[in-house]
Amino acid sequence: MYQYYDLFYWVNTRGKKGITEGDEVGLDVNLGLHPYHNNLTNTGVFVMLDVSARHKDRGVDTAGTTGGTRISTGPVLVFYRDDLMARVEFKVPVYENVNGTQVSYGPEVNVGLGIVF
Repeated sequence: MYQYYDLFYWVNTRGKKGITEGDEVGLDVNLGLHPYHNNLTNTGVFVMLDVSARHKDRGVDTAGTTGGTRISTGPVLVFYRDDLMARVEFKVPVYENVNGTQVSYGPEVNVGLGIVF
């Protein structure tokens, strides 16, 4: 079994071109399994479910009002071999309450590559 919890708070100060996005608080929860690991090659796979919750205070950027609350969830696959790892995730929104006339984020696909030192 694999568990990972990440609670964070970002302070967004005034930026360029009058952009003043609101501060953001978030929680990420990853629950899953580590179904395969080969000790000889240090190769393995994690299969997880990710739940991400974000709340951003009202702010403004070049497109207009920012901020609101979003919750999304979906599967995550992590592959690793030696010092390299790859992560692929697909998330869909299950709750969105945004400020102003923002467009929904909709489904997301994220891909990441990492090196472990």
